[in-house]
Amino acid sequence: MGKGILPDNPHSAVLRRQMVCSEMVGTQKGATLMEVLATAIILSLGVTSVLQLHNYGLLLTHAASQRQSAFLLMMDLSERVRSAPEEFRRLDEFSLNSTSVSTHVCSMEAPCSAERYARRQLWIWRQNAVARLPGAEVTINREQQHLTVVWQVTINWLADADEPVIARIGL
Repeated sequence: MGKGILPDNPHSAVLRRQMVCSEMVGTQKGATLMEVLATAIILSLGVTSVLQLHNYGLLLTHAASQRQSAFLLMMDLSERVRSAPEEFRRLDEFSLNSTSVSTHVCSMEAPCSAERYARRQLWIWRQNAVARLPGAEVTINREQQHLTVVWQVTINWLADADEPVIARIGL
């Protein structure tokens, strides 16, 4: 006979090992301090990474929204120019980049001159650009190419200073 209450046979050795293992497992209650610290560090790194990705996604979304606003502003300006090309063709470089406009409002009783109408439309467009893109810098360069006048419009704003939106409008 072997030691203890179990007889000596191949099955009893397996039972003895199972009893010893269950006693060893049963003695540990909870996690050690090192395990808790390692888990906390791993979780904090994971949460920090997720939060950084979320923040980066928000920045990209904001930049895309501003870029879309700039493109819409360019489309708006081209539509204003197409509505009265002759009036806009007469504007010189100074008029194109002027930020002031007279307070005279055109009406049936007091019509505007062609130049005043074009300046007013350009001023309204600039106000929309500043409202949609705070800190935006708008420059319009006029080029005379044979019989055509071409404007190069550049919108540069603070969020995407490296990537201005540039459009060419032919009159």
